[in-house]
Amino acid sequence: MQNSIDKETGLVRSREGEQLGAGTDRVGARWWLGLAVGVLLLSGLLSISVVVGRLPVFARSLDPGFFRRCLVVHVDLALVIWFLAFLSALYALLPVAGQRRVSRCPPHGLRVALAGTALLLSGALQKNAAPVLSNYIPMLDSPVYALGIGLFLGGMLLYVLGRRALPGSEDVQENTFLPPEARVGVRAAALAFVIAVTTFGISALVTPKALPVQSYYELVFWGGGHVLQVAHEAAMVACWLWFVRMAAGEGALSRRMATVLFLALVLPNLAAPLLLVKGTGNILYIGGFTELMRYTIFPPVLIVLAACVRTLWLARQRGTEQTGFAATLSRRAFFASAGLTVLGFVLGAAITGHNTTVPAHYHAAIGAVTAAFMGMAYVLLGVLGKPLRTAWSLRWAAWQPLVFGGGQAIFAVGFGFAGLHGSARKVYGGEQAVRTLSEWVGLSVMGLGGLVAVVGGLLFIVLMIHAVRHRADVANNTPEEPGSF
Repeated sequence: MQNSIDKETGLVRSREGEQLGAGTDRVGARWWLGLAVGVLLLSGLLSISVVVGRLPVFARSLDPGFFRRCLVVHVDLALVIWFLAFLSALYALLPVAGQRRVSRCPPHGLRVALAGTALLLSGALQKNAAPVLSNYIPMLDSPVYALGIGLFLGGMLLYVLGRRALPGSEDVQENTFLPPEARVGVRAAALAFVIAVTTFGISALVTPKALPVQSYYELVFWGGGHVLQVAHEAAMVACWLWFVRMAAGEGALSRRMATVLFLALVLPNLAAPLLLVKGTGNILYIGGFTELMRYTIFPPVLIVLAACVRTLWLARQRGTEQTGFAATLSRRAFFASAGLTVLGFVLGAAITGHNTTVPAHYHAAIGAVTAAFMGMAYVLLGVLGKPLRTAWSLRWAAWQPLVFGGGQAIFAVGFGFAGLHGSARKVYGGEQAVRTLSEWVGLSVMGLGGLVAVVGGLLFIVLMIHAVRHRADVANNTPEEPGSF
């Protein structure tokens, strides 16, 4: 089935009930996207309190325990549920050859994941649930909260394990939403997720339960958390490849080259079980996953980034770059995400100790993934029959990734500057001792950038709600001059 292209915006458009190529799970994509956006809304609201808790002007008068609880839920929503639910929405749009039946019910894995998310949120309301600021997946020390995390991961695992995960299951010539090189990236991200969950499971089995709760969760989530970052990076790069194709009118990589680079990104993580042979308390486990992430992520990511920039530059030189909303959105989302990625690599290289340079690095990295997903979310709206159609929404949507990305970059630079001058990480409210002018300036810049990023995030939520409430086929919603910004 041929996908229709909206002549005004340049986006792929699907009417209610249409298939996006054979074997795509349109219903699943809609539910996963809705879950992703919903938890991002909750996470954004919680991030406001987290940013306030770091501002020097409020530091002495606020309870640090409150901010730790907000931080736990914020991070899990923003780094676990949002990222993985969005990956699942992309995964649902992978085609499966010969599968023509369209189910109108949410898939079983999604239902389990929804139940897990609900338990996670209800567990967070328990006042006696002590926050545990473990890396990658912070926890509240509550069986309900732990069950919620487990059900979400298990539900997504159930969803991605099937024919859709196999490259040979699709018709390469099928006219579907995702281009061939991006499909490779989505499958690579799903594979990395499976490796991460497997690592979590093994780590939980071999880690002594008698350890203090902080040490226990830190060790359980350490290895799989590193692998999970690979899944996020692979999904982000898949979005880059789609952005470049829309902006330049051609792909940055062939399917074969994309396969080589995504395999280089993901396959080293198959060594994860080998790093667990001596348990989770051994230096092989602690240092091994750190080195694996440090040296295996940036080479393939930078190669793809260079190929994308080259393709965009050549398109401009030849005069073949695309115009209109889709092309403009794609360029801006790509550069917002790519810029934060490079900033994250630079800040990561600058880490010298246990200070705020560490969270500065990963806030740039996760901001890069979020900017890419936000840009792609507007595309998915059209794919799922709910595209933005009003003039103001199209204009703001084209700018929103830059607003969010710019705020996140300022946030990371401020945090990094404070860290280079000794500002400690994981301290809030009255615990925070701002000793120098440099620390005060860095944390204040961080706060300003954080607020700008929150504005960008809230704008994203407003635009997504607007799209859902305004159907695409309403003639009066046709924008004026949608290609100009």
